[in-house]
Amino acid sequence: MSGDLKRDDGAKPLVVAHRGGSLLAPENTMLAFERACRLGVDAVECDLQITADGEVVVFHDDTLERLTGLEGTVADYSWNELSAQAIVRTATGEAPIPKFQELCRFLSEAKTGLFAEIKEGSALLPCLKILGETSLHGRVLVGCFERDIVGRATGSKICQSLQLVRSQEDFSLGRWEEEKGRGVFAIGLPRKDATCELVRAIRKSGLEVWLWTLNTREFLREAIAMGVDALISDRPDWAMEERLLVMSQDQ
Repeated sequence: MSGDLKRDDGAKPLVVAHRGGSLLAPENTMLAFERACRLGVDAVECDLQITADGEVVVFHDDTLERLTGLEGTVADYSWNELSAQAIVRTATGEAPIPKFQELCRFLSEAKTGLFAEIKEGSALLPCLKILGETSLHGRVLVGCFERDIVGRATGSKICQSLQLVRSQEDFSLGRWEEEKGRGVFAIGLPRKDATCELVRAIRKSGLEVWLWTLNTREFLREAIAMGVDALISDRPDWAMEERLLVMSQDQ
């Protein structure tokens, strides 16, 4: 990938605000994304689902109950119904559920990168259409746990793709070369499965390693020492500080 989301060998890892930084502001809301951009993160991560009338919205959970108190799923509501009834409420505040278009417009102006995770397969094509109409080219990764969706994202030529992996057991080491051959740009690896050996093996195959979710300073330091390409964290402020500390020690 060209642009802001390509990490050169030996360069500092990228800082990616998970759900916009959900321990600092209500997750997957414009309040979170705006705060993350003020921190100077390299990219924000968001989750995409689709409403009953085909609008792509930024929301993580399978159901609405935990974050909004409503019953059902995003797909049970039209955009007008969802925007009128649903407010994301967390310990960090409250804010409306945003449309994906709103986030893309904001990031285009902020010059910040985007990692968009597809939570529902039917959101992929409208997501790609929206991305094709933005100025985010070279600053977008579209990811999913489902290999078919990742392949379709890569084949679109609109964005690069990230294959999310639930555990190291999902993939034999020989599989990384296969993923590179499919045009995948990066592997999203859970922190619990990350080792220096695995990170080296994946990177040796030509793929980047984006590690999630790094929510303590200890985990962030370990990830930086492993040489991962991106630090995905609900505390992007800590990630920025730990990265700066390591960089100052290396000088």
